[in-house]
Formats: sequence, structure tokens, C-alpha cells
Amino acid sequence: MWRVYFRRVASAGPLVLDSLIVYVAYDSVFVLDRSDATLLSRAASSEIFVGEPASDGRALYLATERGSIYAWRLPDLEFLWQASGFGNFIAGPVVAGDDGYIVSRSGQLVRFDPKDGSAEIIARLNDAVVTLPTVVANGVLLGTLRGRLHFCRRNGEAVWDVELEGSIESPVVVHEGRIIVPMYSRRSGTLSSGSQGRLVELR
Repeated sequence: MWRVYFRRVASAGPLVLDSLIVYVAYDSVFVLDRSDATLLSRAASSEIFVGEPASDGRALYLATERGSIYAWRLPDLEFLWQASGFGNFIAGPVVAGDDGYIVSRSGQLVRFDPKDGSAEIIARLNDAVVTLPTVVANGVLLGTLRGRLHFCRRNGEAVWDVELEGSIESPVVVHEGRIIVPMYSRRSGTLSSGSQGRLVELR
């Protein structure tokens, strides 16, 4: 149907929103018409974007490696707000209803208001996190590189945690009452090294 080129490679997969496509590259974000790739708007930041973008259909939310969250209105990318001062982010934000959540590499769980950008740290895992939080009706699931799965309420209050064998480097999936955790482990030897993946299911 169409093909379009950018000077910089994508820093995350494209985000498809009805008639729009959002393309994020390094310090820039572009909004294209999905039907013919017409460039509708673009914006840039002094910081480098990381992780997947998020949207509630009205605005776009992005995280940076310096610990900031940015918001722009769609589709014209009018700048709305910036929240800064958190630990370095690797994964992007998640928006669920009236709240947004993001986790820093050091395990800070940050809750932000998508409307005005007010944000605060509501929990500290004291462990490395490289993946998105998984938001469910009554709380948030967070996996760490050391293989510990945490569940807390939406206000950050800890409910339970469990230690699993391996590393959690991909988002946890919740489906029909089941919690499915992608686990990743590395094996090393004198002559070779490898990796092994598996799925762990919790109820």
C-alpha cells in the first residue's frame, strides 16, 4: 500500500491508533495517516525516548532514559506536560482508565495522572525492572530481572510477591483468571553459553 523512510531507525514498534500510526525514533515522534503515510505532525525532545509509546486515544505518552514522562495531544502533537525526576526508564508507560503507570529500571513504580501529568512514586521494588507493568482491575503486576513477581494495589500497597526461577524480561499476561509469566534463563559453560525460555502459570 505504501512505504515511508525516516532518517533514524525506530526505537520501538509503531503504535496503531484507528486512522493514525505513531512512529518513535530516538528523540523524535511522528504521526502519520494510516491510509497513505501522510505526515500529520511531528515533535522532538531534548531527551531520548525508550520503550513503547502508550495512548488513551486522546493523547500520546512516552518515557525517556533520563526518567521523564512526556504527553502530547493527538493528532497534532500539541505539547501537554512533562513529569521528570524519576529513575532511568527502559520500558514505556501504561495507561489504564484514569491512571498511568511506569516502572524505572531501579524498580520505582510511578503513578501519573494522564490529564495533568501529576506523578508520584507509589512503590519501590529495590530490584531491576526492564519490562512494562501489567495493570489489572484491582492492581498492578511487576516482574523483576531476578525473577520476583510482585502484585500491589493501584495505590502501591504491596499484596504479595513470589520468587520464580529465571528472569522476567517481558510483560506478564493475565487471561481468564490466570497469570502467565514469560521466564528467561541463561546457561553458561566453558565452551558455550545459551538461553532457555519457558512460561509459568499462576492462579
